[in-house]
Amino acid sequence: MKEEKSNIEAKDDVLAIIRSQIESFDHKAEILLAVIGVLFGLSITAITSLSQLSEGAKKSGYFTYFLVFAALFAVSSVFSIVLTLLVIYPRKKNSQNFDSCYYLDIANNHERFAQSIKDLTYNDASTERQIIANADICAKKHRCFVASIWSLIPFSVFLILELIFFVLLSTL
Repeated sequence: MKEEKSNIEAKDDVLAIIRSQIESFDHKAEILLAVIGVLFGLSITAITSLSQLSEGAKKSGYFTYFLVFAALFAVSSVFSIVLTLLVIYPRKKNSQNFDSCYYLDIANNHERFAQSIKDLTYNDASTERQIIANADICAKKHRCFVASIWSLIPFSVFLILELIFFVLLSTL
């Protein structure tokens, strides 16, 4: 019985570590969304200031570059935001079968959950199913977070170029 208990504790430890990693990705994504929002706000400030530019500045080639980089920045912003939101978006299970470890199954069928809990033993495989499900969720969050980070490269480049051309336009 002692070996079985330590095996259960080890599974619980693994599950806790994976849940901690999921929370970490969620927190990082929230910070990233805030940073993207601030930078997007900075860009919007430049765009709303276009009416203050002189007619000569609006007819210059810099203005065309500014508009192109502003458009590319807007597209990359949306792409970065979507990827970051995918990190924190709740995942759905792949199977149609009732799972006593899945919150929506429990919420949608209390009676079946109550019965499945009565049928569980202390050494049941539910912890293993939770570990696997949470590991899959963590892997998806990791992929989306890495893609979101990479999407910040064009996001940053287009923001910098947009602001450079805005400053150039302001001096005309």
